[in-house]
Amino acid sequence: MGHFYYETFNRDNVELVDVSGNAVDDITPTGVRLADGTEYEADVIVFAMGFDAMTGSLTSVDVRGRGGVTIAEKWRGGPRTHLALTVDEFPNFFMIAGPQIPFANAPVMIEPAAGWIGEAISYMREHGHTRIEPTAQAVAAYNEQCETFFNATVFPAGEKIRSWFVGANIPGKPHGVALYFGGYPNYIQEVRREAEGGFTHYRFSAVRDARPSVGVAGS
Repeated sequence: MGHFYYETFNRDNVELVDVSGNAVDDITPTGVRLADGTEYEADVIVFAMGFDAMTGSLTSVDVRGRGGVTIAEKWRGGPRTHLALTVDEFPNFFMIAGPQIPFANAPVMIEPAAGWIGEAISYMREHGHTRIEPTAQAVAAYNEQCETFFNATVFPAGEKIRSWFVGANIPGKPHGVALYFGGYPNYIQEVRREAEGGFTHYRFSAVRDARPSVGVAGS
């Protein structure tokens, strides 16, 4: 949110209209008319149609893992990742600014994420591996962390206000914790610990004539 976002609502020339029970019915020559007939004049109308945050850029593409399972099928109960970088059963698939990244400015997270991916690929090459994949246990543990931190905030109320934080703004979208609320410093510590510890929460394998590949996705 930008500066003075909330303060704007308290200005004398600003009126906040709840359309959840009185929907927009028509756009008139002079503004907007609601279902009950109330009209509001407007010089400019901004159509904010909603967005499929965090997972939409992935589930709308035919991303497939082991056995042909799509990422949409994998996340039918909500997003589940390890460190917001990888997904179990999706070998060599890396994400940048994907689901369950910290609740922070995205640019500061891109560099360490890209660096971590580079280190993972270098580690594979140095040890003769061609595949890397997080364990299901590591994904479950990270998802539990995300849920714990999320439930310690006021954001669970998003279920009632159709918040994109849980995917509730998209009809039919599976609800799940799509962000890490444990703080950027804690997240970076975990990312660094994984790389410096030799990627202990990952399984490696080698396939003849195969090379490590990178699938990169953003939110």
